[in-house]
Amino acid sequence: MNIIPDESTYTILLTVMSAVGAFVSWFATIFPKFNTWYAGLTNEQKQALMIGGGLVATLIVVGLSCGGVIGAYACTSIGDALLKVAVSFIAYVVGNQSVDRITPKPASVKAANIAGNVKRGLG
Repeated sequence: MNIIPDESTYTILLTVMSAVGAFVSWFATIFPKFNTWYAGLTNEQKQALMIGGGLVATLIVVGLSCGGVIGAYACTSIGDALLKVAVSFIAYVVGNQSVDRITPKPASVKAANIAGNVKRGLG
């Protein structure tokens, strides 16, 4: 039994999940109408939405990996599948937060953030 993970599969998972996380963050900032709705949410709501989206994306991508669609090898055990879920979710978070920090916010998003803060009594 080989306990060393298949490197090519993990490289693919890291790349795909980092890209998915980056795209979700970029979409939430740039896409018209959605970005102002998203900006009006509380920080907790934004976090829940990003975590929920990340978990769904992770389960889909790992499911494809375990089914042999992504990567060279399917999951060999429950432990392998759980490791792929953990690694994939961490890659999603890194991609998501990296893009969130560097993406310039459009004026409409800045205004929605201010309006949301005023509405919640924070500014």
